[in-house]
Amino acid sequence: MNSKIFRTRQAPSPTGYLHLGTARTVLFTDLITRHNQGQWFLRIEDTDQKRLQGDAVVNLLTALEGLGLAAKEGVTLQDTQKGFNEFYNVYQQGDFGPYIQSERLELYHKYAQKLIDMRAGYWAFETIEEKEELKKIKDVTKSAIDYYKFNIEKVGEEKMYQSVEQGLKDDNRPTLRFRLQRPETIQVFDELLGKVKIDLSLEEDFTILKSDGFPTYALAHVVDDYLMQTSLVIRAQEWMPSLARHVMLFQTMWEDCEIVMETKNGKNVPEYLHLSFILGETGNKKMSKRDGNVNMQDYLDKGYLPEAVVNYLAFLGWNPGTDKELYLNKEDFELPFAQRLEKLLDNLAVDFSIDKLSKSPARINFKKLDWFNREYIKMLSLEEFIDRAQKLKPDFEIDSNNLPYILDKNRVTLLTDIGLESDCIFNYQKPLNEDVKWKKISLQESLDNLQQISEFVISKLDEVENYTNTLNKETKPLQIDKFIDIVKKWEDIVKNWLSQNDYQAGNFLWPLRVKLSGKVKSPSPFEILALLDSDQIR
Repeated sequence: MNSKIFRTRQAPSPTGYLHLGTARTVLFTDLITRHNQGQWFLRIEDTDQKRLQGDAVVNLLTALEGLGLAAKEGVTLQDTQKGFNEFYNVYQQGDFGPYIQSERLELYHKYAQKLIDMRAGYWAFETIEEKEELKKIKDVTKSAIDYYKFNIEKVGEEKMYQSVEQGLKDDNRPTLRFRLQRPETIQVFDELLGKVKIDLSLEEDFTILKSDGFPTYALAHVVDDYLMQTSLVIRAQEWMPSLARHVMLFQTMWEDCEIVMETKNGKNVPEYLHLSFILGETGNKKMSKRDGNVNMQDYLDKGYLPEAVVNYLAFLGWNPGTDKELYLNKEDFELPFAQRLEKLLDNLAVDFSIDKLSKSPARINFKKLDWFNREYIKMLSLEEFIDRAQKLKPDFEIDSNNLPYILDKNRVTLLTDIGLESDCIFNYQKPLNEDVKWKKISLQESLDNLQQISEFVISKLDEVENYTNTLNKETKPLQIDKFIDIVKKWEDIVKNWLSQNDYQAGNFLWPLRVKLSGKVKSPSPFEILALLDSDQIR
């Protein structure tokens, strides 16, 4: 490729919500761009005026921002003080705009006229009835429809090659077709699927400009991707049968132009990558609403963490070739949310490459998504867990009665599970047994350590109680910020003691936590100490 900067894009249609499959395509676009140290932009494909939804772009951008996948170029929710589109209520930023295709009609008409002048585009005048008749003949003869021949015989060359302006005013409402059909075999190349030979005599001329003056996807993306210097077009595998059409249109349109890029598909033709389908949990059909929710925003509203969703989506059709699955660790959750998502994408991008993508369809697995969510919820601080959960359940009140369930965040699957009964019911009467044994040290040593740290904790009860009183802690409702302060107080006290004595933390904290909770799976010992009163601790 000859282009100086690696550039790619996504161009969703504003016809609804952010589909799970579209979210994965955007994610892969972002990761491939990062891996190639390039840039990607977001363009809105709104040439099908019958399917437009005015709020769809804001909904789509909101969901993408929630996943950390907002493009730095193109259509944006950020107020750029320029490029504002009143219909969609969005802005545009970048040097290659406008990035909304309905604002680019003059450009499409200009290049449609170029194809007419080259005799590569012609106006087609078939009626609905005539099209149906041609299809019936095709079914019998098993040969491609020759639209060019039909129109020559029907209206003649003069009408077929009239200007764009004349064609759009024509009372017969013709459409503009690209003359693809020819006695020639070409070879096209896909970055994932490889080389494919296409016999153009079996192809049919296709529409590039509709009678309403709007281009089809074929013409619009060929114009836009050349002018916007797109290096790689990433799209769903359902577009693979159209690759020959688009390559030939690119080659014809830009053959006499300055070389922006050169790939295996020819001069001024971008590379293409057709991603595998996403199948439902069962069967061999593409995922649909019957297989589960496909609206990406609903997953976030339901209580899935963006970190978990992004990490999971990356594995739908890609594998790093290692056992690694989680691309964030506990320390990363100390970063602010936006920086954390950025680091997740950077971490994934290091391992992400086209040669590790699967040609076979990916299969959705909601149990695996749940696993990712549980693992990342465990990494959240208690404060962030409660904050993010309460944004989804604003009516949920935190008090001393339900705090034990909140503390059991390590056991929940969704943020919206906050407050639901879980396994964090303390069993203080449970007798000590082998559970207090920590890893490689003996049971007796664990018991000795438990005795030592228990005596230390008891010796600090008055200090913590005095600290608690200075916070004006109320029993009901328990203020979560005050509770977290007490947790931190206990953590500082105990960790300082461990450090001063050069003790290994696990040797002492594990038996203490098991003793306090009566369970091997429970909140941290500092959270339990903050929850219990002095008598319970003693």
